[in-house]
Amino acid sequence: MATQPDLIVLDIMLPGMDGYQVCQKLRQDAGINTPIIMLTARDALDDRLKGLHAGADDYLIKPFTFERFQSALIQFEKQFHLMNGQKEISQQ
Repeated sequence: MATQPDLIVLDIMLPGMDGYQVCQKLRQDAGINTPIIMLTARDALDDRLKGLHAGADDYLIKPFTFERFQSALIQFEKQFHLMNGQKEISQQ
């Protein structure tokens, strides 16, 4: 991948290869370190753990609120700023 996206939002239920496999391939084969949020209707703890072990940074269960999704984005924004030596982020 020439340029990496800022965030990857990945569903679990995909045709052919499932989201767990896609996530693993992005992390291991492509070396992508972009934050990955998995979205799924699978709400079992085992499914959540499987997603996180596959390399996801967060795991949202459908249906979810916009505020829950927004909180994940804020978390990743804070991590990005910390990794780049910036202490504060703007409040929007």
